[in-house]
Amino acid sequence: MDVIDLSRALKAPFQDSEWVKKTLMGWLWMLLVVTAPAVYGAQLDYIKSVSEGREELPNWDDFGAKWVKGFMLLVAGFIYTLPIWILFFILALPGFIAAVGSNGNAGAGLFGGGMCLFSVIAFVYAIGIAIVLYGATVNYALKGTFGALFAFSDIMTHVRDGSGYFNAWLWAIVVSMGGGVIISVLSSTGIGYIAVPAVSYLMAMITAHLFGQWAARSYGVTAPAAAYTAPVGYAPPAPPVAPAYAPPAPPVAPAPPAPPVAPTYAPPAPPVAPAPPAVPTPPVAPSPEPAAPAAAPAPPAGTEPPVS
Repeated sequence: MDVIDLSRALKAPFQDSEWVKKTLMGWLWMLLVVTAPAVYGAQLDYIKSVSEGREELPNWDDFGAKWVKGFMLLVAGFIYTLPIWILFFILALPGFIAAVGSNGNAGAGLFGGGMCLFSVIAFVYAIGIAIVLYGATVNYALKGTFGALFAFSDIMTHVRDGSGYFNAWLWAIVVSMGGGVIISVLSSTGIGYIAVPAVSYLMAMITAHLFGQWAARSYGVTAPAAAYTAPVGYAPPAPPVAPAYAPPAPPVAPAPPAPPVAPTYAPPAPPVAPAPPAVPTPPVAPSPEPAAPAAAPAPPAGTEPPVS
């Protein structure tokens, strides 16, 4: 049973700062009887708020809406138990009429046998209804439509999804038994009987907390986003001015490449004829007279020529 936290469910109602005031209002509505459906409406509201992560006890500022939802839940409970009443009339009523009319053992035996069969069937049916009805209650609390109480396919899908429904259901039975003991003790004291409606209210809130824990797991409920409240004197900054937008200039198409220029063809120059060889000059004839000998060099100054 570690999926559902019983200690958290037992402590949650008393952790609300206004739990005394809210419990006194619940005590008053239970005490007046005709206003008791509002308590069951508050139980539905608490299932939803716990599934969303908010564990404060529901306020009483919308009494009318709570009363209507609680009354619809009681109507659905009567519809769920209607087959039991029909079965009672089928099995028990003929024997009862026979016993009264014949005033004999045969009528009494027929009545007793019918009542025994009715008791067995009614016990099994009551267990089944108790299992389904809690799942239907959670489905109604989250979806808010009367038809959600009888959407059996959707209800049983969540009941059997392994998210801890039967843990919550068994803990709810334990809370009911414990509350019954407390109510019995208070009733036996006489004056304590006046506190019984308050105990009933707190039992309803604790049971709602158990199934609110389960609903958060099975239905995947998330807490709604909290509304943001700006501090006093705070002015939000002006939004930035969007820069002026100028569309980019379209890209310029590149100029097509110039067509290649065809090379001009020049025919090769004709070869130049070589110049004719020069005519050799004839040699000059030597002179017939020999040249005069050169004069002897003069003697140096201051010397005399030798005597021959």
